Amino acid sequence: MLTLSKGQQLADRFTLLSLKGQGGMGEVWLADDSELGEPVALKILTPVLAEIPGMVEVLRQECRNARRLIHPNIVRVFDFHAADGAFFISMQYVESTDFKALKGDDYTLHLQRLLPVIEALDYAHSLGVVHRDTKPGNMLLDQRGNSFLTDFGIAAAMADDAAPAMLSRGSLFYQSPQQISRESATPADDVYGIGAVMYELIGGHPPFFPDISDQKILHEVPPPLVTNVPVPVQLEQLIFRMLAKNPNDRPSGMREVRDELAAILNVGAGGTAPPELIVQPALTGHGSDAITPVSRRAAPTGAVGPDRTRSQPTVPAGIAWVSLAILILVAAGVFFYLPKNISPPEVDLSTLNQRQQTDTPAVASSSAGATAGGLAPYEQAQLNLQREEAQRIVTQMLRKQAALEKQGVMVWGALAFALVQEEADRGDDLFLAKEYTAAGEAYQNGLTQLAALQAKARDTLQTAISDGWQAFDERDSRMAVDRFQLALIVDSQNAEARRGLRRAQNLDQVLKNYREGQRLEKQSDFAGARAAFTEVLNIDPEFEPAREGLQRVGGQIATNRFAQAMSDGFTALGREDYDAARTAFMRAERIRPASPEPKDGLAQVAFEENQSAIQDLRRQARLMEKSERWSEASGRYEKVLKLDANLTFAQEGRARARNMAQLYEQVILYVSQPERMVTDSVYQNALSLYHEASALEDRGPVLTAQLVQLERQIRDARQAVQVILQSDNLTDVSLFRVGSLGTFESTKLTLFPGTYTVQGTRPGYRDVRQKFTVVAGQTPPLIIIRCEERI
Repeated sequence: MLTLSKGQQLADRFTLLSLKGQGGMGEVWLADDSELGEPVALKILTPVLAEIPGMVEVLRQECRNARRLIHPNIVRVFDFHAADGAFFISMQYVESTDFKALKGDDYTLHLQRLLPVIEALDYAHSLGVVHRDTKPGNMLLDQRGNSFLTDFGIAAAMADDAAPAMLSRGSLFYQSPQQISRESATPADDVYGIGAVMYELIGGHPPFFPDISDQKILHEVPPPLVTNVPVPVQLEQLIFRMLAKNPNDRPSGMREVRDELAAILNVGAGGTAPPELIVQPALTGHGSDAITPVSRRAAPTGAVGPDRTRSQPTVPAGIAWVSLAILILVAAGVFFYLPKNISPPEVDLSTLNQRQQTDTPAVASSSAGATAGGLAPYEQAQLNLQREEAQRIVTQMLRKQAALEKQGVMVWGALAFALVQEEADRGDDLFLAKEYTAAGEAYQNGLTQLAALQAKARDTLQTAISDGWQAFDERDSRMAVDRFQLALIVDSQNAEARRGLRRAQNLDQVLKNYREGQRLEKQSDFAGARAAFTEVLNIDPEFEPAREGLQRVGGQIATNRFAQAMSDGFTALGREDYDAARTAFMRAERIRPASPEPKDGLAQVAFEENQSAIQDLRRQARLMEKSERWSEASGRYEKVLKLDANLTFAQEGRARARNMAQLYEQVILYVSQPERMVTDSVYQNALSLYHEASALEDRGPVLTAQLVQLERQIRDARQAVQVILQSDNLTDVSLFRVGSLGTFESTKLTLFPGTYTVQGTRPGYRDVRQKFTVVAGQTPPLIIIRCEERI
């Protein structure tokens, strides 16, 4: 039986460093990977399980499932291995602690750590992979605070009857009723498992602890949470929804869980969200919880004047406009059609004097400077100045009145405007009574009130715009339209009010499309959600939630495209289609230029392509060796070494091929030039070469045939041949390497095969020299040597 120990090597690559854990399927070891040059984690199947039919395939299937998952919060699985009697997978090593050690922290910390895990599960579900063993022990937190999910695909990869047996009793706390009933895996199982993890992290122990049983999981509701710190009631409600027996009663998926947790965290951080209830823990550990409402803003206070507030019913816009028209007509009647006129006509002093003289008995003037009417010129001038001052003030009143009527004062300031009218009427009465000073004071009071109304118009404008935007933010389109219309009554050219009215009039359609985008996003229909959010922005380019949604789903679409590209790359890599794999990883790199995964994929493509090329060259070299094409074989080994200079088989193969190529060249040289063996040293070298080549056990047919020919030539090199020389009996003949032959007409010599030089000399004649070759087994031609050219 296989036993594992520190320092042990597996697959000539992995050196075991330390045992990190044991689970239902086997042991997890930290190991050094000599090929990657870095630490990795090895999950090694126990020998007992390895003997169960199909269990090795379960581990292989887990590797296949997990290799599809490329996510920053999922522990990366590298490969499946079967070597040295062990079956195991190699994985990314994360120096971390699991979530089991984190119980007792504030709930916000737990949620922050769980959100990346939930994102990872949502990503896995989008690829059709269900975890089915979501427990704190499979959730890791590294030293930098990054969360990771590991052990993907164990239970989901197993047959239904084998899965429960492989899961530890600790895993049972996180198993859904459907898993207990051996139903097919669905994302709802992971929703249940994460709910159980949240229950444990916040409450200190998992549901039904410590007496867990299948019957409790199938039929009982977990006890209420007992906590030492306040927990939002929405969180508790979410946990118990996730632990519902019926999958249809749970959240629809990890996306919905993530959104609700993010909203709860936002409230805890002081962000804006609907009001919530905080559950205060019972101090005694039993009894009812105290529930305290928490509101996000105080009620509005300080409403002053006749303006409408949000607590009053809103007058429909059409009725408001009709009312405004009626009020303006009434005002016009007040100012222009009453019998009294606020601007009295000029009084002719001479006529006035005549009327006074007629109505008043004649009185002797005691003063020579008195006028005929009884007023001194100075007094009359004073009276005229008082009248002119009153008329000046009335003129200012009329101007302010006209301006305020344009600003719809009868809509937002009718009561105060009526008080101004009363002051104007009082001033008219005093003016007609020639009490000009008192009339001027009445007119001045009205003018002051009109100035106050002008200031109120500015305040009304700003308040209406502010209330319009508040109503818009609260999605109350009718109130927003009403407020912006009021602002435009005050200032018909106000750009902010025009913009607000336009957006408020489109708000209902905007909200309809936006909610449709949210619905499609929840259903992971990101293309549809993008279209809906885009339509929102076409209607209202300033609607920021749609812009954020567009960015969000755009990011998710990019994430899916990235994941698909990476999956395509690894699929192509698996079938050794390196061009397609490289194209897919490059596509992923364009989507996320800063991500390391595409670079790792491209590096793997280059490595495997390199390995494939090496193996192909190795096969070619072996074929050339078999056909005794040693120079070509040496060239193939040379190419291998250019790809990887450290490969021993290529180094040895190149040396072997070079030696054999040199041996062949020497044999061929001796076979093609046998005359060289006339020299004793050459003959000895040929003989030595023959014995060396003949001693080779794996020589091929080509070399064997060459050696047969070389052997014959070596043998013939020592068999003499008779050669005939002719001369004129006057020429002194000598044969190099033999000696002087003297003069003769004809002579016979017995010579060994080889090349010879014969020379003739004769006094008074030019010397002659001639070469001839003696070949074993052949009769050489007649050699004639004589000196015939006189000097």
